[in-house]
Amino acid sequence: MSNTTYARPRPVLSFGAAMQAMAEQTELTALIAQNPGRCGLYRELCRIAADVYTRDGERPVVVDGETATFGYLQEIFGLITAENMEDVADRLAAYPREIRHKKAFMRTMLYNSVFELETATENRYAQRYAEQ
Repeated sequence: MSNTTYARPRPVLSFGAAMQAMAEQTELTALIAQNPGRCGLYRELCRIAADVYTRDGERPVVVDGETATFGYLQEIFGLITAENMEDVADRLAAYPREIRHKKAFMRTMLYNSVFELETATENRYAQRYAEQ
């Protein structure tokens, strides 16, 4: 378990407050308007992300095969955007196998999407800079 101290600890939220915060953070209404066929999936991803904010930050959780705390996940999930939601939805649509532990799998995908999109953006900038 991590002994990391976070700069701004998040209070444990009610599920309703956490869901509303995630819906605003990820522009859920706009995502659904843009792709109504994914309405259920976007809402499910929001619920999974919101659930992270209802947990005690010191409680351990396994994500991507590593043990972390919900506090750490809360910090990372604070960076999730509409682009992350679209990325995860695209990856889930293309995933070839049955998902047995869907909630944990989707939570890990949301977690990974923050780092993957950040890296992809950095790579695009580096490539553009190298071409100049």
